[in-house]
Amino acid sequence: MMRLLAVTLFSLVCAEVAVGQGTLNVGATVRESCEVDFTPVTIAQIDDSVSTTAFENCNNGNGFVVRAHHRPLEPGETAQLIYANEVVDLSNGSQTDVIVRTGAKFGEQKVALEAIGLQADLNITLAAAPLS
Repeated sequence: MMRLLAVTLFSLVCAEVAVGQGTLNVGATVRESCEVDFTPVTIAQIDDSVSTTAFENCNNGNGFVVRAHHRPLEPGETAQLIYANEVVDLSNGSQTDVIVRTGAKFGEQKVALEAIGLQADLNITLAAAPLS
């Protein structure tokens, strides 16, 4: 009922503005949302590779950074992540900046993970952080 009342009131105001040849400024605020929908993957404790997809959904006009979260790599272990055709070596820390995306994005990206010499399974998740 409140929605109907609000729509009716808005329509009456617009009709009045049109008749009186005035102007009406309408604004809206949309909450910033920036995420990468990605099912976490595990690379087995052997030389392995995994292919999957991630879905980007970010309305931040300044863009965002995609980060991979993972365990620190041991000496002799290597792992690469290929995201949107960009190749990055995973860092020895617990997270790696994968790619900086400019502007708002919405869509699916191909993701591939390759590892050599793992001493233990490697779990990887992806997240997006908006740029300011």
